[in-house]
Amino acid sequence: MTAFFDSLLAILHLVTSGDPRLWKIVGLSLGVSAAACAIATTAGLLLGAAVAVGQFRGRRVVLVLMNTLLALPSVVVGLMVYLLLSRAGPLGAMGILFTPSAMVVAQAILVTAHRCRAGSPDDRGRDARSWRAVAYRWAPAGSPAR
Repeated sequence: MTAFFDSLLAILHLVTSGDPRLWKIVGLSLGVSAAACAIATTAGLLLGAAVAVGQFRGRRVVLVLMNTLLALPSVVVGLMVYLLLSRAGPLGAMGILFTPSAMVVAQAILVTAHRCRAGSPDDRGRDARSWRAVAYRWAPAGSPAR
């Protein structure tokens, strides 16, 4: 139990002393998370809106994949990204394994599923009407959305 309290005191000392190494780590973590959220929000909302508004073959499969990604454990995503970015993997030539860029990729994959669901209808399609109304309002005159 003493080791636990000693660790808490060490953490408190690092935070209150303004240790530059700690704040560099905090800054990197926030930067990686912000970049991943920006990428995932852009991709996820666009994909979710396309699924909500569009009627296409395979739409049901896309919805199932989006729902499956919501339940995907982060360990599986990490392993998948590792296999893709390792030297033997298809993207190994990029040389970004164990870098902040690889962390952004992994986090963006995890967050994209949540952003897709934010921009797409539920399974009964209740939200599709509101997306179609938005598409109609912003569509140029003479386009298929009108």
